[in-house]
Amino acid sequence: MAVVGGSINSYALSVSGQREFANSIQLDGVESTTNRTQDVTVKPSVDSVQEFKVITSSYDAEYGNAAGGIVQIQTKAGTNKFHGTAYEFYRPDFLTARPYAFAGSTQPAPALNQHNFGGTFGGPAIKNRSFFFGSYEGSRQNNAYTYLDSTIPFGLIKQLPDGSIDLSGLVDPNAGLDSSFCDNKPCPAAGSIDPIFDPATSYACYGGYSGCWPTQFPGNIIPADRVSKAGLSTLLDFYPTPNLPGMRNGWFSNYAVDSPVNANTNEVDARYDQVITQSDRLYVIYHWGGDNQLVTDPYWGHTVVQGGGDADQANKQDDGAQSISVTEDHIFGPAKLNEFRFGYTRYYQDQYSLLNGMDYSAKYGVGNITVPGFPATVGYPYMFLADGYLSGGSTYKPYHVLDNNLQFTDYYTLSGIGGHTFKFGGDFRPLNSHPNFSLFPTGFQYYSSFSAAETSDPSFNAQNGYVAYVPNGWNAYGGSDIADLLLGLPEVVDIGLQLTNPHTKSWDLDFYAQDSWKVTQRLTLNYGLRYEYQNPYTEAVSVGVTSQEAEIARSVLAHLDLQRVEVAGPGIRQILNLSEIRGEPVVIAVHGVVGIRIDIANRVGQRMGKRPNVGDVD
Repeated sequence: MAVVGGSINSYALSVSGQREFANSIQLDGVESTTNRTQDVTVKPSVDSVQEFKVITSSYDAEYGNAAGGIVQIQTKAGTNKFHGTAYEFYRPDFLTARPYAFAGSTQPAPALNQHNFGGTFGGPAIKNRSFFFGSYEGSRQNNAYTYLDSTIPFGLIKQLPDGSIDLSGLVDPNAGLDSSFCDNKPCPAAGSIDPIFDPATSYACYGGYSGCWPTQFPGNIIPADRVSKAGLSTLLDFYPTPNLPGMRNGWFSNYAVDSPVNANTNEVDARYDQVITQSDRLYVIYHWGGDNQLVTDPYWGHTVVQGGGDADQANKQDDGAQSISVTEDHIFGPAKLNEFRFGYTRYYQDQYSLLNGMDYSAKYGVGNITVPGFPATVGYPYMFLADGYLSGGSTYKPYHVLDNNLQFTDYYTLSGIGGHTFKFGGDFRPLNSHPNFSLFPTGFQYYSSFSAAETSDPSFNAQNGYVAYVPNGWNAYGGSDIADLLLGLPEVVDIGLQLTNPHTKSWDLDFYAQDSWKVTQRLTLNYGLRYEYQNPYTEAVSVGVTSQEAEIARSVLAHLDLQRVEVAGPGIRQILNLSEIRGEPVVIAVHGVVGIRIDIANRVGQRMGKRPNVGDVD
C-alpha cells in the first residue's frame, strides 16, 4: 500500500500496485465511493467508528468490484447503558508562528485559526430491544498560503498619454546575468532590450519569403490604434504590480503571495438498532457530511478585478454526501443466517472559478465567449503567458457532479456441515451520474515567448545571416508574450462545447458462492466462484446518434473483432449494418468476469498461518 501523489482522489492510496481509483470503500456494508473517480463520499467521524478492516489482495469470493484494496468500516451502535463524549479543540491565530517573510517583503501576520468540536451520545430507547447512537463533528479553519510567485514586470512597461505602449524599457530577462544563466555562454549585455516586431508586417512578408522582411515597431512603441482593449485591460486589471524586486531584471519571483483560504466541514452519523424477535434484527444507519472551501487566487486583494488571478490556482467548492442503509438479519436456525441490505448514496460536488457568473468578457471586449442560456460561459478566458503569468478563468469550471446510487445486497451463510461454512450472495447496484462540466467553458488563450511570440522575427533575422538580436537572450530573436497580449494576438485559442444537463446511468450485478472447509485441525481450504457484470454507462434519455457520431463509430468499430465484443443497443447494430443512422447511444458492453479462488491456511503447532496477502487493521 502506497500513497499516490498529485491525485484528484482524496483517498489517494495505491493497493497492490493498482491505481487509486481501483479501491472499494464500504461504510456499514454500503459502497461509499463516487462513480467517476472512486473517491470517498461519506466520511464518518472517527468517534463513530467501531472497527475497520483493510483487505489488500486475493480476497474471498464474497468481495469484489475492486482491483486494488477493500476498506470496510463499521460504525458504533447503542447499548443498554447511556454513553456520551464531547470535545473541543481551538487554535487561535495569535498562538501560531508568523509566516516566512521573503527578502524585501513585509512579514505577513499569522493567519491559522483552527476550531474542531463535536460529540457522541448513545444508549437504549427500550432496554434490550431498541438502541440508538449519534455523532457530530465540525471543523472550521482559516489560513493563508504564502509563497513566491511572479507577476507582470510593470516597471519595464509604460503607457503613454496618447494610449500607445512604450516597450523601449523591456530589458531581456537574461541581460547582464552570469553565464550560468545562459547555458554557460556569455549573457547579453546589461540593459539589452528585446525588439518588438510588427506582426502585420511579418504576416504580409510571410516571414521574409516574399521579398520583404519583418520590421520592428519604431522605438519599440505599439501605436494606440493597434493596442487591444481586452489585452490592455487584462494586463492592468487582472495582474498586480510587483511587491518584490524579483530576479532576472525583475521578470520573475517578484511577487510575495499572501492568499487567504478557509474550509468548513460538518459530519453527522446516526444509527438505530431494533431487536424484532430472537431471530430478527433490524439496523437503520444514516450518514451525512458536507463541506465548503475557498482558496483565493495568488493576487487576492491586489487586482482591480477581484479573483483576477484565478486561472485554476483558486477554487470555490461545495460538496456533500449522505447515505442510508437498512439491514435485516434473520436466523433460520442455529447454522443458517440471512442478511439483506438496502443502501442509498447521494454525492455532489460543485466547483467554481472566482470569476464565474461575472460577464467580464463582455465588459472588457473579449468576443464570442458568453453563450446565452449557458451560465458556465459567463466569466473570462484563462490567460496563459508563456513566461509564467496566469490570470482569468478556469479550464474546466464550473464543475458539477451528482451521483445517486442504490444497492441491494443479500448474503446467506450455512455452516456446521462436516467442517464446511458455505456462503452465497448477490449484489445489485443501479448507478446514476450527472457529470455537468466541459473543457474551456470560457475559453483558453496562450501567448508564446522564447523567440516564438507573434511579435518576434519569424525569419530569425535571415536577411542578416540569422544573427540573434539579443545573443543568448531569453528572447534572442525579439518578441514578448506581454507584447502579444497587448496586441490581442494569442498563439493558441481553445473554446469548449457546452453540455445540457447530462444524465448517464449504469448498473452492476455480482453474485458468488464460496466455502471455507476445515479439513483438519491444521488445514483449512477456502475456495469460491464469483461473477461480476458491469454495464456500460449510457444516456438516461437517449437522443439518438447523429450522422457524424455514426461515422466516428464506424471508424472505431472497424478495428475491433466484433465476434468477441458484445454490442449494446439495437441502434448501434443498425449503424454497423449501415442501414439506419438514428438509434441507441454508441456503447460497447463489458463482459462479466468470472473468478475462481482457492486459498489454503496451514496451522503449524499452535499457530495458525495467516495469508500474507490479506491485511487486517484494527
